[in-house]
Amino acid sequence: MLLSLLSGLLGGILRGLVGIGKLYRPQRTEAIRASYLIVTLGISALVGLAAGALVNTDWRISFLAGYAGTDLPPHQIFGRI
Repeated sequence: MLLSLLSGLLGGILRGLVGIGKLYRPQRTEAIRASYLIVTLGISALVGLAAGALVNTDWRISFLAGYAGTDLPPHQIFGRI
């Protein structure tokens, strides 16, 4: 169970980082805001943790569930931070 939770958590964090990487492409001159980074990674980690706990079959499936479970960007849920 613990391995599934950690796998889901890591999958969620990875998805959050991928989303931030897409938003802040090298062409943008704007710096990454710390509040946005913290909120995005926090929400991604929690959703990934929950998805990993729900699947709880194999750590690889939990990782994929954590990654796919955080596909909705937090700014669409909470607005601009």
